[in-house]
Amino acid sequence: MKLSRPTSWVVAALVAWSVSGADAKRAKASLRVVPQMGSPSTSFLFVADLKGGADTEDLHCLIAEWDWGSQDTSVQESECSPFQPGATRIERRYSTTRTFSTEGVRTVTLFLRKGNKLVARDSISFRVTWEKKPPTASFRDPRP
Repeated sequence: MKLSRPTSWVVAALVAWSVSGADAKRAKASLRVVPQMGSPSTSFLFVADLKGGADTEDLHCLIAEWDWGSQDTSVQESECSPFQPGATRIERRYSTTRTFSTEGVRTVTLFLRKGNKLVARDSISFRVTWEKKPPTASFRDPRP
């Protein structure tokens, strides 16, 4: 009697191998904020680097959508020339600045899209707080 492996096992193994290989080549966003803590008047700089992925048309002319929390978003689109393999430079850094008017822990998320397809995303949390108490004034009545 000869035992053989079911065909479905072989197919499942091939599918698992190809998915893990694709994940290793997938582009990933790495988001940072400077400074990591500041007051409501601080201008925060957000910088995202796109790492991994091949320099193909899939990464050409991405749309950067910034989610500032509380249903507040902004979109950065670039004017791009047509993609030419081997000649077109893929944009791998996205940045913007933002101030926040109130204190609290904030979470900002960047979505990088090609049309409606999500290519990469990353989030970062940071604190907006008065490092020192804001100036206050007190007045005394000079009359006796």
